[in-house]
Amino acid sequence: AKKLLEAAQAIFLQWHAAEIGHSFNETELHKALKSLLHEAIPDLKAIYSGVNNYDDISDGLFTLLADYFTRIDLSDRWLLYERFKAAWETWLEANKGFRWDNENVMKKIGQKLIKLNISQPDSQAGAVRLCQVTAQFASVFSKEMYSNALQDKAFASAEAGELEVRRIYKLAFTDGELAKLGIAKKYSIDLEELFASIYPAYLNVTLKHWQVLDRLGKLQSVYPPATLHDCDDSNDENPVRLGSTMLGG
Repeated sequence: AKKLLEAAQAIFLQWHAAEIGHSFNETELHKALKSLLHEAIPDLKAIYSGVNNYDDISDGLFTLLADYFTRIDLSDRWLLYERFKAAWETWLEANKGFRWDNENVMKKIGQKLIKLNISQPDSQAGAVRLCQVTAQFASVFSKEMYSNALQDKAFASAEAGELEVRRIYKLAFTDGELAKLGIAKKYSIDLEELFASIYPAYLNVTLKHWQVLDRLGKLQSVYPPATLHDCDDSNDENPVRLGSTMLGG
């Protein structure tokens, strides 16, 4: 059974890496996987030596395997630890070029708002408006980057990154949203240029960060079976001692 599962897993991983079934619903996915395994798994006699009723059991075996890999695919849990580790290392590499305390994003936006006369320097109303404008864009930016990360999107060129930021700006600052913030529509082009000059640099690192968080959220701790420590017999395996053992969560 282990040899059969290992053979099926290798086929599934190759198939998944080719992104063949990303748009399939559950029924289509199950059918495709069962057909794939039927065609690609080596002769069952080479895996299950000594079994003579292959014609009777093979369809059931392939159905079970298709059930198993369909659940894995739909829950996005295939090789999850390895994928989390890869995402973490990739994010670390993307993040190391930034000193986030020196980026001064709000300062840059605030200076532009003052220059456009949208807010006044050193005023409470100006500070509130700066927070509102920054939070509105950041909220939509974060949401769109999460969606992009789930789809494994990438922005290979500076032009592609800028276009994506402009798309997000238009989602964040509709005419209605600008009106809510008390900003005249005539300032929209200037604000779009502002965000398009700042945020493309953050696309890649934000995508990588969301991929780390998404995979981290799917990891589950598996705790080995434990036994209550027996003071008379100290041969316990993985003992639990009352009042001194952290059980975990």
